[in-house]
Amino acid sequence: MERRYKDGVDYWNIDVDFFENKKIRLIRAEFGIQGVYIFILILNEIYRTSGYYKQWDNDDCLLMSAGAGVDGGCSPGLIGEVVQGLVRRSLFDKRVFDSFGVLTSSEIQRRFLRIVGNSRDYPNDQGVFSVGYVFPQRHNRGYS
Repeated sequence: MERRYKDGVDYWNIDVDFFENKKIRLIRAEFGIQGVYIFILILNEIYRTSGYYKQWDNDDCLLMSAGAGVDGGCSPGLIGEVVQGLVRRSLFDKRVFDSFGVLTSSEIQRRFLRIVGNSRDYPNDQGVFSVGYVFPQRHNRGYS
């Protein structure tokens, strides 16, 4: 019987200079520590579910706000503004987000590939591990 692999990963690492990164500092300056917290929650969701991308819509925003906030501290509006800020600061790829509603970046994908290494075989028909950004074929409308 063939072993079934899950899409996400069990762990992901965070660089020791994460909070010193200029883009992260700008997110914190603009949105406070909640902005950084929201970014980490989204990264965790990406690595936990697909491993390297997250389809994003208003429902995801609402669900994240319900799980992230204490006494309404992370409203869907705030999360939406933070996501736009993360895209604006190139922490997520703007072209992919605008074209497909997908949150990803080359750094997220590089980290995912380092985590899984040769431990997985992905079917080539999904369009995975091609040149440029990669995500399953159902989202790939000619972008690579």
